[in-house]
Amino acid sequence: MIRSVLRYPGGKSKVAQKIVSLIPPNIKEFREPMVGGGSVSLVFKQTLPHVKVWINDIDYDRNLHTSFDHQRFAENMKKCKHLWLITYDDCEEIRRLFSFAYIYPWEIQYGMTAKKGKELFITNYKTG
Repeated sequence: MIRSVLRYPGGKSKVAQKIVSLIPPNIKEFREPMVGGGSVSLVFKQTLPHVKVWINDIDYDRNLHTSFDHQRFAENMKKCKHLWLITYDDCEEIRRLFSFAYIYPWEIQYGMTAKKGKELFITNYKTG
């Protein structure tokens, strides 16, 4: 399996396989608007090579923890008719904003440290 050489804060290289396993295999397109280091997109394309992949990323000068409008994002995701899966740090505000969706808690080990973080998979579909 080809792995990303890019390292990115909040990167998902260690859990990319797990994330991809939660995506329905019968989709026609995969869009990753915050691609970061690209680990999930790389694993996805190697797992489901017939699916069209779109990637993008935000402006690196923005800090998602202080300037991102999480409420507006949640409202837009609620209206979205496509299947979607996002990951977020686990906190009460995010659980409240996405209370309309399926929320699955999980843990991730960050970087090369023993530090573990609590995160959420949030989807608009039930996972297997």
